[in-house]
Amino acid sequence: MPNEHIGFITHPVYRIEDGQAIVYLYGRLRTGESFKIRQPYRPYFFVHSDAVDDVSSLSDVDTEDTDLTDFDERAVSKVILDIPKTVPTLRDSILENNHQVFEADIPFTTRFLIDHDIKGTVSIKGHKERVDDDERYDVFFDEPDLNNASWRPRASDLTVASIDIETNPDQEDILSVAVATNEDDVTVILKHDEDVDGATTVKDEEALLHSFREVIVDYDPDIITGWNVIDFDFDILKEAFDDHDVTFDLGRDEDEASLTVRSAYMRDSSMTVRGRIVLDGIHVLRNNFVSLDDYKLDTAAKEFIGEQKAFSGEGKEEAILDAYHNDPSSFLSYNERDATLVLDIFDESNALNVSILRSCLTGMPLNRVSSTIASFDSLYLSELRKAGYVAPITDYGQGERTTGGHVMDSTPGIYDNVVVCDFKSLYPSIMRTFNIDPLTHYKGNNADNPIKAPNGARFSRDKAILPSILDDLTQEKDEATRNEAWVTRQAVKILMNSMYGVLASPNCRFFSEAMANAITGFGHHILKHTRRELEDNNYTVIYGDTDSIFIDLGVDEATTAREQGKDLAASINEHYQEYLAEEYNVESHIILEFEKLYKKFFTPPQRGSSGGAKKRYAGLIDDNGHEEIDFVGLEYVRRDWTKAAKTFQREILWRVFHDKAIESFIRDYVDSLRNGEIDEELIYQKGLSKAPEDYTKTTPQHVKAAKKLDDFSDNTISYYMTVDGPEPLQARHHSIDYDHYIDKQLKPVASSILNVLGKTFYDVMQGTEQVDLTSF
Repeated sequence: MPNEHIGFITHPVYRIEDGQAIVYLYGRLRTGESFKIRQPYRPYFFVHSDAVDDVSSLSDVDTEDTDLTDFDERAVSKVILDIPKTVPTLRDSILENNHQVFEADIPFTTRFLIDHDIKGTVSIKGHKERVDDDERYDVFFDEPDLNNASWRPRASDLTVASIDIETNPDQEDILSVAVATNEDDVTVILKHDEDVDGATTVKDEEALLHSFREVIVDYDPDIITGWNVIDFDFDILKEAFDDHDVTFDLGRDEDEASLTVRSAYMRDSSMTVRGRIVLDGIHVLRNNFVSLDDYKLDTAAKEFIGEQKAFSGEGKEEAILDAYHNDPSSFLSYNERDATLVLDIFDESNALNVSILRSCLTGMPLNRVSSTIASFDSLYLSELRKAGYVAPITDYGQGERTTGGHVMDSTPGIYDNVVVCDFKSLYPSIMRTFNIDPLTHYKGNNADNPIKAPNGARFSRDKAILPSILDDLTQEKDEATRNEAWVTRQAVKILMNSMYGVLASPNCRFFSEAMANAITGFGHHILKHTRRELEDNNYTVIYGDTDSIFIDLGVDEATTAREQGKDLAASINEHYQEYLAEEYNVESHIILEFEKLYKKFFTPPQRGSSGGAKKRYAGLIDDNGHEEIDFVGLEYVRRDWTKAAKTFQREILWRVFHDKAIESFIRDYVDSLRNGEIDEELIYQKGLSKAPEDYTKTTPQHVKAAKKLDDFSDNTISYYMTVDGPEPLQARHHSIDYDHYIDKQLKPVASSILNVLGKTFYDVMQGTEQVDLTSF
C-alpha cells in the first residue's frame, strides 16, 4: 500500500499533451518539500439522457449514463471530451438545438478539485519520486490517488518571499531588488559601481535580472508577495526582462510568467507564475477585511508594527537616489526593510493566515479566496453531487432587485447606558432555521406543508444542502471561539457571511430574487418582531440596523445595565425557540447576543429633518476604566473629512459625554482655525478611481486639484480649499478659504450635536451662554 503524503496546493493548472488534458498540481508537503503532481483528466458536462443522440450527432464525444438527475428529477448523462477549450463550443451548439446543459461552465481545474473533494490541502497516495537538482521542485507524483486532507497549514508552514525594487525617479532604471523570506533570509541585489557589504553587487541591469531569477528559483517560494507588487514591482521588472531579452521564468517549471495589469478600479491586476502564487500585500489585507485609512505601506507599517519607512513623503524619490549614490549602506537597509515590512505586517495582522485557511475551507487557490461565487460553487456542487443532483449553468440575464437589511429610524438624543444586542450570524442563521437552499426553494412550490417566507417564497422541509454546510461551519466557528483560535474564527465568519451575497448575485448559477428576498424578509421580520417583544415588556428601542438592536433600559448603573442586557438576550432566545416552533414548525437557530454597553450614546437627527439618522451614531465605551468613543457613520470615521473636523467632533462629544461645557470650546476652535493655527489639519485627502483626464461628465473638487499638478501619478490627492478653489498640497498658490472650512466642515459637525441640545451653531457663535448637559 503506498504511503500517504499530505500537502497544500499553491497552483492548480493544466496542459494539453498529445491531445490529452493533464492536470498539474504544485505545492508544498507537510514535510517541507515542494511537489508536482501529474494527473490525466477529461472535461465533461451533463445533458438530459433523452438528448444524448442529438448531442452525439453534433460532435464525436463519449457519453455515459449516470444515476444523477436535474432538480426536476429528470435523468442526465455525462458528455465527455478530451480538451477543455472544446467545451464552450459544444455547449453553445447544444443550447442552440434547444437542449439544456448542466455544469458546462465550471473551470477545468476547479472541476478536477471538486470531483476529488480537494479543498486546499490534499492527501497523496502514490510513489514519491525525488527529482534531479536541475528541477525547480523537490518531489514528483505521477497519477497518485488524491483526496481531501484535514491539514490546515499556516504561513510558517509555507515559504513566502517578499520582493521590493528601487528605481530612479523616472522608473526607467532598476537600482536594486530585495527578496526577503519568512525564514529570515534576505538578499539584496544592488546595481552599483562598487561592492557594498550585505548586497549581491552587479554591474548592470541585465545581470540584476539574471541574479533575481536565480534567487527566486533557489528560494523556491510557494507565495511571492510585496506591496503593490504586481502593478509596480513586477510591471517594471517584466518590462526590463523584455527589454534585455531575458526569459521571465520564475516558476517551478520554465514557463514564462504572465502579467495582467488592470487600471479598472474594481478589478485587481494579476500575475501567473507556474507552481507559485503571487499575492499583493494590499489585496491580502483588503480581501480579509483589514481596514486602514489608506493602503500605503507606511500606513500599514505604522498600524501593525509601529514603524515608519525611512524615506517617505515629499522629496522621497530624491532622498532615495541621494542615498543610493552617497550612502549605499543606508539605501540597502531601506530596500531590505521595505521587503521585510510586508512579512511583518502579515505576521501582526494574521491576514495571510486567514487567506490560507479560507483556501482550505473552500478549495479556492490563494489568489481567488475572495471570489465568493466560485467559493460557493466549490462547496455546494460537491455536496449537490453527493445528493444525486447536477446544477444548472449560470444565467447571466438581467438581475432583479433584492432588498437590503431592515434599518430603523433612530430616536435622536443623548442617552445613558444603552445596551447593544446583535443577532449572531443573522442571515446564515435564517438559512439554517428556515431551510433556505436552492434545491428546497426549487421544490417548495410543489411541497406539502412548505415553509413560507414573508415575501411568499416557499421552501420544502426536505434535507437541505446549504443549511447543512452552514451547520458545520457554525460548529467550527463556535469551537474556534471557545479555543480563542481567532484566525479560524475570522476565516469561517467571512465565508458564512458571504453566502447571502452569493445567492443575491445574478452572477450566481442559483440566483433567485425570491430566495434572496426571503432571507432579507425573514431578517426584517425578526428585527421588527424583536422590537415589538421588547416594547411590550416596557423597554425602549432607540435604533436597529439589520442584525443589531439598541435598547435604552432606563437604568443608571452601568453594571446593572450590562447584566440586564445579557438576561434580556437570553429571554429573547427562549422566546424565539417557542415562537418559531409554533409559527413555522422549525427549530430556531436565531441567537441574540449581548454585544456591548455604551455608557453614553449619541444619535443625531437626520440632516434637514426632525427624524433620526440611520447608520450614524457614537457611543462611549468603558473597558475596565479605559474609555474610548466608538464612531459609526459620523464624520470622524469618514475619509473625505478633514482632520480638523474629526478632532472637533471627537472633542465636542467627549465633553458632552462627560457633562462638560462645549460652547466656549466651539468658539475657541473656530477662532483657532480662522487664525491659521491648525492649517495642517485642513488638508483634504481623496482617492481617484481613474486618471484625472478621464473625468469628463463631472469634475469633483479633488479631481480639479489633481489636474493642477503637471505630473499626477498617484491614486490619492491631498489638497486645500483656497480662495481660488481646490489646490494641491504641494502646489498651493492662494490663501486658505477659512470660511469654507467653518461652513462646510465645523458647522455641520457641531450642528448635529447642538440640535439635540436645543441649540444652533448660530446661537453659539453669537451668544455667551454656556451649554452643558445639566441645563437640559
